[in-house]
Amino acid sequence: MVTIEKAFVGCEKLEALLIPWNVVEIAGFAFSQCKNLKNVAILNQSIQIGRRAFLACPLANKDEMIARFGPGIFNERFVALAHTP
Repeated sequence: MVTIEKAFVGCEKLEALLIPWNVVEIAGFAFSQCKNLKNVAILNQSIQIGRRAFLACPLANKDEMIARFGPGIFNERFVALAHTP
């Protein structure tokens, strides 16, 4: 069981991520301000994702991520915890 903390905030070299099954949580703001992060694939369907984990990331699959985890992973008004549409 792995949690991703804020180690990647503002990382400009990240372009794509594959989050494996053993990751159970992504902390709030973990990937915020990663200005080149374009694609994220998350394998664990029951992962918990903190508020604004992907704030200001230009994800090509943003709509898919919102549908799966809720809008809170991108903005401050909502919190996404294993969101199920």
